[in-house]
Amino acid sequence: MASTRSRAIFRSASSCAGKFHLGNCAIDGLIVDYVFDSGDDAHYDTYQKLTGAPPRRPGSPPPPLANLSGKIQLTNSQINLYRGQTDPSTLHAVFESVRFFNIGGQLDIAALDQPWKYKIDGNAGITGEERAQTFASSGTLSLGQGGVFVPAALKIDATFNGVGVPTDLLPVLLPVLTSDDSRDAFGATFDNVDVKIKGDGGAVRMDILAESAGGRGHVHVKPTIDLNATPATLTMASTNPDDNLIAGGIPTGPARIAMARINPFALYAEAGTAVVRVASLEAPLTALWTIGSAKAELELHDVKLASPRGKPGS
Repeated sequence: MASTRSRAIFRSASSCAGKFHLGNCAIDGLIVDYVFDSGDDAHYDTYQKLTGAPPRRPGSPPPPLANLSGKIQLTNSQINLYRGQTDPSTLHAVFESVRFFNIGGQLDIAALDQPWKYKIDGNAGITGEERAQTFASSGTLSLGQGGVFVPAALKIDATFNGVGVPTDLLPVLLPVLTSDDSRDAFGATFDNVDVKIKGDGGAVRMDILAESAGGRGHVHVKPTIDLNATPATLTMASTNPDDNLIAGGIPTGPARIAMARINPFALYAEAGTAVVRVASLEAPLTALWTIGSAKAELELHDVKLASPRGKPGS
């Protein structure tokens, strides 16, 4: 079959509609920008901007899937992930971002609601200039049935492996830490990241292991996302102390205040290591991350206690 080569840019201000039956094709220079939170009062993500769809409510119909198919060869492509936060002093939206670039690989898609495969690799970083920071991901997915997203019909079997992945990815994907807190706890990058993802019947189960330089940070968590719930709900449940464990340096920003609610000595800790063991967690995947419940233990190791020099995060 004929092969086509093109340079494409998908931005969050664009609109996509219609049928995309690409056949055998090569796409060079594809750029995808995805915003998880606009950082303003609306807290829109890119999907809502593209479609004009309001947030899903219980009983609302499932959203349509893109009508996409083809054997697609990617070269020199890029995915930019963003999350906005409103600066309370200026009311301006401040964006955190992580880039996956120099992406190459293959997507073999019969339809998004049928099993389709992908295999990609490339670089990961903040500036888009890093070269030693790499990633690879592959898997098989099916995202629904009848042309719409149906959580109960979801099938996912995928992996992600990264070297030198920026720790800024944490506050972009899950806004439980600021970028400064993330770097305080884990350094600038994770030496190794291994993620396994299994999805079936609307439940997406992940096994995430991340380690940073010199053992400074260690993350091993097994979250589950229930897509049948509206909004989708993130849960964790531990059967042993190491199931959901996060260890790292003691942050100096807002995360320290949250830690002090579990262990008051965290407010006065300097240097040392904090170890969080999550027994259980349940939180909706919405802009309001303060809604939810959790049970956890916080251990402080090799710390020096001192009077705080002002409010943490100030």
